[in-house]
Amino acid sequence: MCSTGISASPSEDNMRYFNVMILGPTQSPYEGGVFKLELFLPEEYPMAAPKVRFLTKIYHPNIDKLGRICLDILKDKWSPALQIRTVLLSRVRSELRIHVDPPEKKVVHKFKMIGKLVSYDTEVTCYIEPNKIKKLKGVKAKELIFWTPCGDIFVDDPPTGKVHFRAIGGLTVTFPVEAFALVNNYAL
Repeated sequence: MCSTGISASPSEDNMRYFNVMILGPTQSPYEGGVFKLELFLPEEYPMAAPKVRFLTKIYHPNIDKLGRICLDILKDKWSPALQIRTVLLSRVRSELRIHVDPPEKKVVHKFKMIGKLVSYDTEVTCYIEPNKIKKLKGVKAKELIFWTPCGDIFVDDPPTGKVHFRAIGGLTVTFPVEAFALVNNYAL
């Protein structure tokens, strides 16, 4: 990984595909995260924008469930004068810092719902990450998996129907298991 927090290497199978890794920007909810992306150069490149999407699940109002990024320079504001380095460094990585005018309506709705339960930063740092396991005892749902660099998620034993998030600073936020399951698309 270079000092910019981004690395990109072409795929061995297809020189139009690039494997990209981005470090979460410091002083953002994504700090400490490592995000995998794929970048594809269509045949029309540089006249057409590269296709970029997150492979690592990420909770962000400008990134949909499939990892597609809603970014003007990857759509109608693309210019052949732009370089891939510029796209990745100045726009995609910066997007993890800036949260303005989110166009993905379903995600925006979810953010508003979560805002009633916990803060945005807490929710981002508690986003589900399939390769880091933490089982919640007493929750009648399938195994829940979390990435929580800023604290712990736990339930009472015996179960009370509440989920607690305890931040490293000691602040604890409590909310109903049902609300947690609803926000994270789990069936109880």
